[in-house]
Amino acid sequence: MDDASEDRIKVSIGKQEASTQTSNLLQESNQALYRIPVFLSYATPYNTLQALFLENITNAIRAALLFPRTLGPSDQYTETPLTSIRRMILSSYGLMAIAFRRSFVTQATSRPGTSRQQVFNDFWLTSPYLQIEPSMAYQRGLPLMLLVEEGVSTNSVFGGILEQGAAPFTIITFNLQNEQAIEAFFNTAFWTETFADWACQVRSGYDRQTEPEFQFTC
Repeated sequence: MDDASEDRIKVSIGKQEASTQTSNLLQESNQALYRIPVFLSYATPYNTLQALFLENITNAIRAALLFPRTLGPSDQYTETPLTSIRRMILSSYGLMAIAFRRSFVTQATSRPGTSRQQVFNDFWLTSPYLQIEPSMAYQRGLPLMLLVEEGVSTNSVFGGILEQGAAPFTIITFNLQNEQAIEAFFNTAFWTETFADWACQVRSGYDRQTEPEFQFTC
């Protein structure tokens, strides 16, 4: 077989695979799973335990027949990040945010050189978008669920909306010490009940927003 024939076969196989993938995607998108989209906001995992936790979250959302959407992996826009986030918010019926550890700070000083100076040692920060996306979703009135990895600062200086009491609901803290800790977290009654309540709010909001504006009866 010459090189030209081999190239034509490779192109043909590539087209068939692409066609199959497109067909599978269209078939999957017709399932109930894709009828209620929710915005899954998270700091991109940088280790295997964070990736495993995110996988468990995604599976839980899909098992609840909701469609987790994320800028990049599932949705892409050509506008600026803030405009893209707004599009996601306006076309979703709930938001779940996962504040993974991102940057480690050995020491930070607040209001240096003043009587109110404070020194903080050895803490983590998450992605700044974990402040922006949940805030925009709250302004929209979407059901929110916030999860924070243990060690991420939630104090009044660095916590922002992750500070307990800043949002009108409980913020869940999780531990990624090992795989057993992850399994234990998803088996707790607190997680199960909180997630079920959030999913119920999402469905309720979806039902109300997709109902006709006027009901006609006789």
